[in-house]
This record gives sequence, structure tokens and C-alpha cells, in this order.
Amino acid sequence: MHTGALKKPHSQAGFTLIELSISLVVIGLFIGAILMGKDLIRAATVRAQISQITQYNSAVAAFQNQFGGLPGDISSAKATAAGLTARGSCAGMGDGNGVIEGVSSTSCGNNSGAWQGGGETGTFWVDLSSAGGLNLNLIDQVFSTATPSTIPNSAVPYTQLTSYLPIAKLGKVFHVYVFSLNGNNYFGIANVTQLALGYKLVPSTSTNMSEIEVRQAYAIDSKIDDGLPQSGIVTAQFMTATGLVWAYTPWTNTSNTAYTTAITPSILTCYDNGNTSGVIETYSMTYNSGSSTTCGLAIQFQ
Repeated sequence: MHTGALKKPHSQAGFTLIELSISLVVIGLFIGAILMGKDLIRAATVRAQISQITQYNSAVAAFQNQFGGLPGDISSAKATAAGLTARGSCAGMGDGNGVIEGVSSTSCGNNSGAWQGGGETGTFWVDLSSAGGLNLNLIDQVFSTATPSTIPNSAVPYTQLTSYLPIAKLGKVFHVYVFSLNGNNYFGIANVTQLALGYKLVPSTSTNMSEIEVRQAYAIDSKIDDGLPQSGIVTAQFMTATGLVWAYTPWTNTSNTAYTTAITPSILTCYDNGNTSGVIETYSMTYNSGSSTTCGLAIQFQ
């Protein structure tokens, strides 16, 4: 009889089916947590952006109640009485007409609701900062560079924009600016790269300024307004060196007239109507779940 030692069974290498299933579940939960975290961050960012605009609207109302005029636009006599920066003598330099404009030179007649950095659009933020110095605590950022009757000596690069414009809560690449059109005043949110000689926001013919995610723009519009990009107090527009444009390609100065032609959703669209002419256009949420960075926003003062 063979009396040798019994052979040990071979150990099985690798994972069992149960172990693989558990691993897949854990990985799935981990990925789900990451995606959920991103959604929560995105939602929090949208809420913060809405709160910022709400704060600015409240600041404008408080300033107007206190001094009898709009920040930047307040008349010379009222500004002097309030201890604010002296106004200029031309339109767009603090004329008290209720419309916030900028200037492109120190000469009269060079005022526009689009121009930034000098005149009323630039002094708007300085006035709110100065009023904060009067213990009104209107905004949480301080501006002192712009004046009612002067403009920057040269183009303002991106690295110096925070001297003129507040950073938007949507992210550091975005800024909030003010402008006017057809007698109405607006807050704008866009990716501004610089203030060019002019003095207008740039660029004028690229997608750089309209880099707000479609789903973020839709969420902001839905919570503040009607959720439609071309109607109400929130619209998918932004101001450029050529004027106010819709967040759609090709970039053209369309004033305040909505597109009526058929638009197909794509990586370039902020809104579309499914390529069906005559149908009301909505934010392009059907394309990549609204993740395209193709929107800019204009929000009318309240």
C-alpha cells in the first residue's frame, strides 16, 4: 500500500462571482456618489448665482431709496450731497435719467449702454462700494477704479478685470456687468476676457463669452423667470463689442429681436426648437443633457 503524503488540493486563483458582483456594486456606488456630488455642486453654484443677482437688485433698490438715483447714473447734485464721486457734465457720466450708460471718451456724445469701464456702467460698482462705506453694506466687494467722466488709458486685460467688474458666482472665469438697452437696465453674466479700447466687452465674434452651461442657464432662468431663453426678464443674451447678441451661432447684433428660423440642437446652441420653424425655442437641454457651454445671460433690473 502506498503510504506517501496526500496531495493538497490546488488553491483557486481570482475572484468568485459573488466577489465580482460586490466589487461592481461598490464601484457603481462610488461613481454614483461622484456624479451626485457634481450635481449638488452645480445646484449650489446656481443658487449662489441667483443669490448674488438678488443681492445686487436689493443693493440698487436700497441705494435708490437712500440717495434718490441709481448707482452710477445718480445726478451730480445728488451725488455731491451723498458724498459720492463727482459726476461729469455729459450724458452717460451721471445724468440722472434712470438709464445706466458708459462712455468711450471724455467728450460729450460718446455714451452708450454697452460701453464699460468708464461713465455710469463703471461707476455703478464704485457707487455701491462707496455706499457700503456709508454703512449701508450694499455689496461684499470693493471697487474704486472707474470714475464717471474718465475711461481707462488702455485696454483692460483679464488679470485686471476685478478692478472694474465683480466675479460671478458661476465661477472665476465669469463676471457680472451692467448695461442698458431700450431704456431698460440689465445685469449681464458672461466670460469676459478683457475691456478693449472702445470700451466694450470682448470678444465680439467667438464663443468665449458664452460659456455658461445650458443646464445652468436654464436653471437660473427657470427659478427667476419663465425658463424660456428669449422672453421675460432673463434672456440668453450678452453684450459684446458689436452690441447685444443672442447666444447662438452665427454671432450677429440682433438688438432685442428673437430668432424665428428653425434651429437644430448642437454643441453650438444655447437654445433650439428642434429644427422646426415657428416653434418656441427652448434651452438645448436635449443635447448632451444641457452640458454644452454655450450660454450667456442678461437679467433685467427688478
